[in-house]
Amino acid sequence: MGNQPKPSTMKVRGCVLVLVSLQTQNITVLGFLKVQSRQGLSTAHYAVIVYGASALVLLSLPYFLKTGYISYPLIVYFYLLLMAILSQVIGQTGLNWSLRWISPVIVTLAVMFEPIFLAILAYLFFREVPSLLVFIGGTILLFGVAIAAINSKYIFL
Repeated sequence: MGNQPKPSTMKVRGCVLVLVSLQTQNITVLGFLKVQSRQGLSTAHYAVIVYGASALVLLSLPYFLKTGYISYPLIVYFYLLLMAILSQVIGQTGLNWSLRWISPVIVTLAVMFEPIFLAILAYLFFREVPSLLVFIGGTILLFGVAIAAINSKYIFL
């Protein structure tokens, strides 16, 4: 195994990356509405700019993490392509497109459900049972989203 990180270290690293990703999404969704309303930027133009910048950042990560670009089985690249197409191009662009009709607060709250859906999918596909802390965090998240949604004055623009 050599220099392989421990599974617990990989899990913590993965959780941190998910948290950073979620907060970045929230900032991006709210920022998109502001830019779009001021400059008339279309969803397609926004997607090209954001995904292009993201690709440049992500392509540099293996260099800084001292890992290779091409030493993985072919199936890994297939799954990476699926993640890029399904979650980013369809999912994120769909969220940004929905901002024309739905309040940014509601769109952001919908994004907050992502960890809960992922925990359900992890259980269904991998039989990975969430820990007690995950259940507690999910419950707090659900209550927070419900309170924010109930107190939101404008659901549709």
